[in-house]
Amino acid sequence: MARRTGPSRWPLVVLAVVFIGLGLLALFGRGGDGGDDAAEETPAGTAVVTPTTIEGTPVEGDPEPIDPEHGDYAVTYRVEGFTAGGGAVVDVERRWVRAPYASRVETVPSGAKDADPTFVQVSDFGILQTGREDEAPVVLRTEPSVAPGDVRIDLDIDVAIDAGVLEWRREERTILRRRCQVFRAGGPVDVATLTPPDTEAETWADLCIADDGLLLQEEWVIDGEPFRRRTVVEVDDSPTLEDDLFVPLGEPADGPEGGSFAELTADSVPPDVAFYTLAAPPAGFRHRGRFGYSPPRAPLDVNQPEPSKVALILDVYEDDDGGMLVVANGGTSDNSTIVEVGPDDVTVDLGAVGQGEVVLGLHQNEVRAGFDHGRFLRVYGTLSIDELAVITRTLTVTTDPNGTVTAKS
Repeated sequence: MARRTGPSRWPLVVLAVVFIGLGLLALFGRGGDGGDDAAEETPAGTAVVTPTTIEGTPVEGDPEPIDPEHGDYAVTYRVEGFTAGGGAVVDVERRWVRAPYASRVETVPSGAKDADPTFVQVSDFGILQTGREDEAPVVLRTEPSVAPGDVRIDLDIDVAIDAGVLEWRREERTILRRRCQVFRAGGPVDVATLTPPDTEAETWADLCIADDGLLLQEEWVIDGEPFRRRTVVEVDDSPTLEDDLFVPLGEPADGPEGGSFAELTADSVPPDVAFYTLAAPPAGFRHRGRFGYSPPRAPLDVNQPEPSKVALILDVYEDDDGGMLVVANGGTSDNSTIVEVGPDDVTVDLGAVGQGEVVLGLHQNEVRAGFDHGRFLRVYGTLSIDELAVITRTLTVTTDPNGTVTAKS
């Protein structure tokens, strides 16, 4: 792997700038719903036996390719949380998605449409909120990524199967008159990174994915026991989504506890370290801008050593179809290693960058490499691993001893 030396003070430079620049951002964008089928109603909070697994059809051969769509959509699920007695508590889960960053997820008890949500999650560019609507929400600044509420699967099935993080179950189902194929993953759709099913511990999630990528059913099993089943009951492929649907209900915590995120000037470069950039946007993409980011950190405990600070400079690229790409140069203040490729990791040749680690997800993929002094490079987005690797090999690297990082005014 390519390794370069350089001081670890540059994360502190980025942190200082992004905290100053937080008030400069206007990032947020609310909506309608609708659909083609109504959810079955069950008295709120009732524990019932609900055998809603759809009868599957065995099929031979290889799975059919998934051709995901990336337009706005709204979807409603019947969610059964199974009890030890063999019943289930039923909720209705509504999701609104505007690709690539914005989503809203609300959960209410089944049969209680006018009840306050028991759970709310809101995301948009650089922001994430979770919690109950009747409580003070937790609002954090985040790095740009595919919306966590997105349930349209976008991945190369063959690559995921070859990597062992997805199994083809050779089964098809029909739900809401839509065909879906069953795959087994290590966890549910809301888990960002794919992991292998744990056959020994009998822990996995069976995902029934439609041809357009939409998750129609998910059955999550833990330690051999059904834990949760999510079944689609309503889909709107062309909703009207108002901007305020994706506005968080609170403000991010001040200081490190809420994280930091701010747009930087296009020429911002950290001082005296190797910095990777693209000479031009990839075909079909445009450069949204350069941003500084530091993840949320726990409050400082004077009785404990100060934790390492992490800072990233992100170049964000977008296309017109809801796709995104991020080139992230990162570092830590104490030279600790964030990315280290091990012998058992799935790896990829990243050219001059060195040997990189592959991170497969249901919505976005990533290649990354670690360097000396706690520095790292991550390239991720709604592209295949091969495409990300090709883009990474085209990166140019510069070192500017007089580099500066400046918040955009």
